[in-house]
Amino acid sequence: MKFLLLPFLFAASAFFSSAETAFFALRRVDFLKWREEGNRLAAAIEKMLEAPGKLIATIFIGNEIANVAISSVIAALLIREFPAHGELLALLLGTLGVLILGDIAPKCIAWPRARAWSLLAFRPFRVFERLVAPLRFLLTMTAGGILRLIGGGSLPAPRGGLTEREFRALVDVGEETGTLDPGEKELIHNIFEMTDQRAGNIMTPLADVFMVPATLPYGELLAQFRRYRRSRIPVYEGERGNIIGVLYFKELLRPMAEGGTDVAWRELLKSPFVIPASKKLPLLLREFQKLKVHLALVVDEFGELIGIVTLEDVLEELFGDIREEHDREEKEIATRPDGTFRVLGKMPIRRFNDAFGTDLPDQEWDTVAGLLLHEFGRLPGRGDSIVLGNRCFTVERLKGIRIVEVGVREIREGGQ
Repeated sequence: MKFLLLPFLFAASAFFSSAETAFFALRRVDFLKWREEGNRLAAAIEKMLEAPGKLIATIFIGNEIANVAISSVIAALLIREFPAHGELLALLLGTLGVLILGDIAPKCIAWPRARAWSLLAFRPFRVFERLVAPLRFLLTMTAGGILRLIGGGSLPAPRGGLTEREFRALVDVGEETGTLDPGEKELIHNIFEMTDQRAGNIMTPLADVFMVPATLPYGELLAQFRRYRRSRIPVYEGERGNIIGVLYFKELLRPMAEGGTDVAWRELLKSPFVIPASKKLPLLLREFQKLKVHLALVVDEFGELIGIVTLEDVLEELFGDIREEHDREEKEIATRPDGTFRVLGKMPIRRFNDAFGTDLPDQEWDTVAGLLLHEFGRLPGRGDSIVLGNRCFTVERLKGIRIVEVGVREIREGGQ
């Protein structure tokens, strides 16, 4: 007769263990989905989770009753059958049985099925909760008093604000239900990504920075501004790494209006704003706003200039590529006189394969830059090359950790 009790007791232990896992695995996005589906149990389950101390106490009582009963039944059976070693066998079999059948297996089953399991377990759990309410009250009062006595605080309080994971999940649900459009979803996700980004990740490397020497005649300086349509240009003296200031085109408007031909334009330079490569983007954005500057010089831990970052670079991390009205649309593929090609790193591999008749893998990587980063196994430097199929890819321009432009050359028979 006692043996017939074991399946029931193991089922009870498994029920409480799985219910604990399922209830505490729920996230706010699960309740949002339930409300959209019109599920009536959602509000009751959410209210129950607002008092986690009571929930834990109820689960503890149920588990302990079942587990102690399991141990007692197994001990009684084995001691009767094996008087000499029954106690040891009962300890081993009881412990293994409770751990595997009453704890580990139920929790592993319930975790990925938290929503469904919570709905299934809620009603019988509430019945048990009412039955043991007096015992639970006594247990929570005693535990709370002991915790306060030893300075451990109190039983768990209701959960606070949203975690990043929960907020992202809510945003995804918002897009699925039409509350947010795809652009708004992307912007919100970009805000989270931006908080972890640093200036060194998005800067333009020094080798790719357009700048002018301090010895440049005024006429040639104007020609540079007009040709490249820049609103500001870094100015260096001697070596390119020695930037002495930043010249704004608007500072030249008055001399231009006065018709000056030999302007001492070095006097118009603004002091450069210097930042470490480790500066996080949210802080950099606030400093751009506070100082009313749009360009910063980026230095490494040794104080060496390694690149520049602009306000536009930071904003592009939020809003994507920003083009000014005079910017020319870059073609994904540009043919060069020598028969080679310039390809944008953001070009989708699928379109690259269509254009060049290649068969580069596009299952795991969407863009040419992503594929090259994988094949190199590191962030390549400017001028680094790699052969894929019958094409040689050469990194020509980097922006922070992004591959912006790639040279592509066909390798014919004979290695040419």
